[in-house]
Parts: sequence; structure tokens; C-alpha cells
Amino acid sequence: MADIYPVDYTSAVGRVRKYIPDTRQLDGEYIFSDEELQSFIDDETADGVLESRSFRIRRAAAWAMIAIANDENLILKKIKTEDLETDGPAVAKQLLASAQELFRRAEDEAAQEAEIFIAVPNPFTPSPPPFRGTAAWTNF
Repeated sequence: MADIYPVDYTSAVGRVRKYIPDTRQLDGEYIFSDEELQSFIDDETADGVLESRSFRIRRAAAWAMIAIANDENLILKKIKTEDLETDGPAVAKQLLASAQELFRRAEDEAAQEAEIFIAVPNPFTPSPPPFRGTAAWTNF
């Protein structure tokens, strides 16, 4: 399956892409394929079906950023030559900080959503029958 270009921001994969950010193709490819991003999304849902909850998208994007950070740290290393300097660990550190912020925002949103759903007792729930041996038991 080919990756969707331009990014479809209404899809779950497109919404994850905007947080990474992985919205421009370089040499015809994104950093992550649509299937790879879908796997991060699937990991954040119990049954693989995305509910319309932003915190799941943010968590999936955070995991993708962690994967990029690990890759940067492994590949780029810290190198300094006469005319070139790369600092993979610094890039990885910034990506991990961004991932941490996405996790924090996701947890805040999940907590707010949990507060919305309050269990209300049903006033029509029948009372349990009386125990044997009590005066009320003789009426049954």
C-alpha cells in the first residue's frame, strides 16, 4: 500500500504525522510509512480500532518520536571533523523531550475525559430481597 501524499490530516495516520513531524516526503518517502504509523496507533488501542480520542494519537506520535530518537542516537553519534559536526545525542534528547510532552498532554486529556463520565445510580434498581430470619422475610 502506497503512502498517502499529501498528508490526510483527517486520518489517524495523518494526525500522528503532524506531531512527529513527518509531513514532507524526501526522495519520495516519509520517515515512517503509513503501515509503521498505523502499528503505533494499533499499539495504543485495545482492539486496533481508533476511537476519536486525541490522547491515543498523541501517545502513538510520542512512541514514533522515541523510535526516531533512538535511531538518531544510534546512527549519528557525536562526530566532529574539521568542517562537519553532528550531535546525534543532542537531537535524540530534544526528540525525547518532545515525546515526553506529548505523553504529558495525552495523560492530561485522558484524565479530563475520565472526569466527564460519571456513573449515576439508577433510581429504578430494585432493592435486594430481605434476609431469611428477619420479620420482612415472612411477607414473601
